[in-house]
Amino acid sequence: MKLVPLLLAVSLLLNAAIGLVLVRSRTPESVPLPPPTTPRDATAPVPPVVDAETWSRLETRELPDLIARLRSEGFPPEVVRAIVLAQVNALFAARRQALDPAAGNRPYWKDQAPDSAQLSALRQLSREQMAMLRTLLGADAESGDPLRDLYQNRTFTFLAPEKAVDLRQLLRDYDERRSDLFAEGFNSVTDRAKVTALEKEQSDAIAALLTPEEFLEYKLRASNTASLLRDQLSAFEPTEEEFRALFKLREPFDEKYSSVFGPLMNEQLARERSVAEKAINDQFKATLTPERATAYERSTDYSYRRTSQLIARLELPAETTDR
Repeated sequence: MKLVPLLLAVSLLLNAAIGLVLVRSRTPESVPLPPPTTPRDATAPVPPVVDAETWSRLETRELPDLIARLRSEGFPPEVVRAIVLAQVNALFAARRQALDPAAGNRPYWKDQAPDSAQLSALRQLSREQMAMLRTLLGADAESGDPLRDLYQNRTFTFLAPEKAVDLRQLLRDYDERRSDLFAEGFNSVTDRAKVTALEKEQSDAIAALLTPEEFLEYKLRASNTASLLRDQLSAFEPTEEEFRALFKLREPFDEKYSSVFGPLMNEQLARERSVAEKAINDQFKATLTPERATAYERSTDYSYRRTSQLIARLELPAETTDR
């Protein structure tokens, strides 16, 4: 294993990060810090000491041994994962190259011709690689990217850590199945029933994993209804209570009409949907004060909402949207 160059690079990054923390933690001499009033937290992580002897202690050809040695030296889980991921990537590089030999030479201005067999093989290889990482690292195999989790509404801080891990694994499994379905050549008319069935199966699996209260909290954060409402209400800036009240009204509506669109939405069904949506808005406005009801009606107009988002991006005063 060519560990030394990789570990030296990690060492430089780690030492730089430690130095940056130390520099930022210094206060000006004119503002002395008071003496500590509480003892140092004994459970706080201690940065590993990285010196020339560290690399000789870490050198090994077996990945499980490498992981154990990195952890015993005190390396953080993120660093351990980065090192192991680099090694696992190297193990799978030849197989990936064999499946897609033109990957490194494909002209950037040309689209790749879809090859379902090749894409399927590449996805299977990626899953095999991820399975190896999970076997080696356990829970530390996950990247734990806070920005990604926030973007996907998968922070799940309302759950116990162990249950959050199980939920993310369940969602990954269904993400893979959904990816397989679309890779087969998705037809929005004939294959929509497959997507609807898969979404229903996922929802049932999540409901079985969580308590009813936890399932509601999950849906308020990660369901399609919640995502649509956040966009629709962006200019309204609802309170938590307002958001929950509208979600309760909107969820049954979406369950009934979300799977019907495009060619399947005939004129009669479209009218029925429009009437039902107006009833929801009327019910919700009835729960608000007159001022908030007016703000809701104005801010949920599509043009108003998009204008409000543009004004925010331009960092102009919010009242500019009304003007």
